[in-house]
Amino acid sequence: MPSSMQALDVGDVQRICSGQSIPDASIALKELIENALDACATQIVIRFEEYGKTTIEVLDNGTGIPSENHATLAQKNHTSKIALFEDIKTVQSFGFRGEALSSICQLALELTICTKTAQDAMGTLLKYDSCGKLLEKSSKARGMGTTVTVRGLFNPLPVRCRDFHRNIKKYYSKALKVIQTYALISTNVKFIASNRMGTRQQIVLSTECTVDTDRFRAMKITIASVFGMKFLKTLVPFQLNATSTHEKRTYGYISQIGMGAGRSDSDRQFLYINGRPIDAPKLTKAIHEVWRQFEMRQYAAYVIDFQVPSEDLDLNVTPDKRTVFFRHENEIIETLKTQLIEIYEPAKRIYTVQPLLTKEKTPACSQTTSVIEKEVVVGSPETRKKDLQPNSVTPQESGDAFETVFAQMCPRKRAKFRQDQPSPKKMYTSEIVSGWTLSSLRDARNRFFREEVFLGKRLSDKGPILQEEGISDELLHRVFQKNDFERMEIIGQFNLGFIIAKYDEKDLFIIDQHASDEKFRYESLQRSTVLHHQPLVRPLSLQLTTTEEMIILDHLQVFQKNGFTFEMDAQAQSNKLRLLSLPLSKETQFGIEDLRELISLLQDYPSNIESLRLSKVASILASRACRSSVMIGTALSKAEMTRIVHKLTGLEQPWNCPHGRPTMRHLFDIAALE
Repeated sequence: MPSSMQALDVGDVQRICSGQSIPDASIALKELIENALDACATQIVIRFEEYGKTTIEVLDNGTGIPSENHATLAQKNHTSKIALFEDIKTVQSFGFRGEALSSICQLALELTICTKTAQDAMGTLLKYDSCGKLLEKSSKARGMGTTVTVRGLFNPLPVRCRDFHRNIKKYYSKALKVIQTYALISTNVKFIASNRMGTRQQIVLSTECTVDTDRFRAMKITIASVFGMKFLKTLVPFQLNATSTHEKRTYGYISQIGMGAGRSDSDRQFLYINGRPIDAPKLTKAIHEVWRQFEMRQYAAYVIDFQVPSEDLDLNVTPDKRTVFFRHENEIIETLKTQLIEIYEPAKRIYTVQPLLTKEKTPACSQTTSVIEKEVVVGSPETRKKDLQPNSVTPQESGDAFETVFAQMCPRKRAKFRQDQPSPKKMYTSEIVSGWTLSSLRDARNRFFREEVFLGKRLSDKGPILQEEGISDELLHRVFQKNDFERMEIIGQFNLGFIIAKYDEKDLFIIDQHASDEKFRYESLQRSTVLHHQPLVRPLSLQLTTTEEMIILDHLQVFQKNGFTFEMDAQAQSNKLRLLSLPLSKETQFGIEDLRELISLLQDYPSNIESLRLSKVASILASRACRSSVMIGTALSKAEMTRIVHKLTGLEQPWNCPHGRPTMRHLFDIAALE
């Protein structure tokens, strides 16, 4: 190792940079597809041999490569897309750095290109060495366009090559996902992908090409050809019209709200800017936040293309160009969220509230009767005077039920908190009950634990109040580990539903006895329950993609454990797998959609296959755990309470019950009472 700084050899620099530019086979394929699209191709054919282990080939019918560019085609930083750095601001092509082919030369055993332009009488076959220098040039018959053949990808890098070959099917699946990504947005291009194993070649993807000028109709045809008509029917058109000079029209499709809509995972979320696939966490988060207001279980699927002026974009951020910076991002996000709410708002469910009592003033907390509030009623005089009609339907908004349920424990503190709250836009009545009953307590508990909270932290809505009183931010948080449950001291039981426990001699916590016992039983059922299967009257032929078939064949034991069994039809050219049985349950009916859900889970969580459960199975187990758990209203001895709390230590995830309610919340700092 040299002791002083020195310039690296040009070849070494290129090899180092090439390894970063092409981290896996899917990125190499992405670069070749983008070159074909930049050449105005209307048909792109991708051929794999042994899932890409030996050969990856991309053929197109584009404009071809002029002869004057043959010698420098695979040279580092040689490009015809831009001439100056300033040209990046207005570049319309996918590529512009001149790195892709040079990097592939460095990382593959052989790179050959056969190309022909409209002016050429014959095609030209070009062969390049590892440094991108032209070795051979010969004539070869070919129609107009270009064929790029990559053989022995990553063979010069032993470690990466070994990983590539060992996980070849995973990288092959990623490569197919890349093809889908570009096929969805390139509506005027026909994509055909095939894989050859020995002498057998199988078509794995074939899309439709449309020249329809209506982008919605064109994208609709493409989505149906990639994912099928059934998936398309779960989507609704989506568009944002320009509201200012920095915006253009945004269009696409997104999941609709309702039964059967959405997906069990986020595998079909595609975002584009000006037809370029991107990773945009802020846009994804905005869509997810709006979606979660209306649908809690599924994930939204969408294909959306944001049209943004090229001068407002910075594409030169990462080697794969999927990270993009753009101006006015916050305005676009707000417009996006507003439009999504307008789409989904009509589908929002409205629940009927029980008969209400007209009340102009909230009863004081010192009254002898208990108040179980529908909402926190603190507002302006006009709000308090507003009359509410009996039997009216009012939306439920999240109030602080913690303050309501435990008002009698800290009445003065509760009153102060309520006075400091901002005035709500709507007034909600209260339901007066004489004393605590099992029904009222259960309702209060459900409202209390419906709020999203963070375990081990002080209530977030207390923050401003405590800060006004001069308490530092560090004192507003508590870090709680799973093994700390065993160190908790049981104080007693509150209202036959909650366990009060002290930790570290200074913090008081409240624990939901039902949710805690339910979570323990749920995880026990998760580990021990084995699903039985129901044989079908006759085998069912499955319409699966090649990737889905590979996942099933690689995880047959997992599918058998979950009640699915298969047989292989060796004579079939495609769709070889046939379903022989489905999971059996008295409470729930299973179908093909559950099989697809399990396939998606295995694809997304290949290292956690032992704990994977279908959403329906998880719901069944949650229901069983709920019915067998300690109920609200059950008096517990100190030993029973200790057992419930200490068992939380051994759970994988003790913070929430299967239905999402927190098992524990922080009450207050005991030292603060002194």
